[in-house]
Amino acid sequence: MKSIDGSTESFNNVLLNGVINATSKSLVVRNPSDRNAIARGLVSGVSYVSLFGQNLNVGTTTAVVSSVGVYQTPSTSKSLEILSSSTDDTLLGTGARTVLVEGLDSDFNIQTEIVELNGTTAVALVNQYIRVLSINVNTSGNYSLIPAPAMSHLGTITLQESGGGTWLEIPLVNSTAMGKSMVGAYTVPAGHSFFITDLNLCSASTTGSIILVKRTNADITSAPHSAVEVIQIYARLDKSNPVPNLTIPIIEEKTDIVALAYATLANQEFSINIGGYLFTN
Repeated sequence: MKSIDGSTESFNNVLLNGVINATSKSLVVRNPSDRNAIARGLVSGVSYVSLFGQNLNVGTTTAVVSSVGVYQTPSTSKSLEILSSSTDDTLLGTGARTVLVEGLDSDFNIQTEIVELNGTTAVALVNQYIRVLSINVNTSGNYSLIPAPAMSHLGTITLQESGGGTWLEIPLVNSTAMGKSMVGAYTVPAGHSFFITDLNLCSASTTGSIILVKRTNADITSAPHSAVEVIQIYARLDKSNPVPNLTIPIIEEKTDIVALAYATLANQEFSINIGGYLFTN
């Protein structure tokens, strides 16, 4: 068993979902072979989180590995709205009809909602959000998987602050509908801890680098603030780069994690896959 402060203690012969004695800082870290049991819902209080981010236009200026190049981290909750670049992404249309939004409220608790699209007209979300973790096409008016232009949404679907200021998007890449947002960033919800077990990096540039950073205590909005800290730097990437033997410490609740990229040339493509266990504290 691993504690948030980094200390460890072993417990032998503990059954899956069994009861063990632990301190307030203790956190059970199971072997990745238990992933199947977690996916089947056999382990309470644990879920597997998989993140994918892509940025097709990275240059010499550091940018978030996200299709929109940013990850919004405001100090207060914001009113948001969603719209598409296509009039066919609407409640009775042939493209996306509804979108599932997953994010955090002002207390950093998980909240979700399903929004009915209205084409190119912005639709206000019911809830306010201090972070948005993902947006996904929930239902579509199209059944076909191929050809690519006839997929689950026909336009780029954008989540933005009321009146402007992009947060996330569900993009079209080479005219192919992605169906979900692509952002290499995450904020650990209140009452949870995140243990990264899988990391894969990809760069079209042999001189490209990805920096993984974090900022704890994101709920403390008056100075002094917690500093942004580097978790790892992965330099001179080329093609696909799985990272073996990860040594990233357990990440506490209310912590922002962001993958940043830069290259020596303009218009370079970067992507990142992050996977790990989200534990209820």
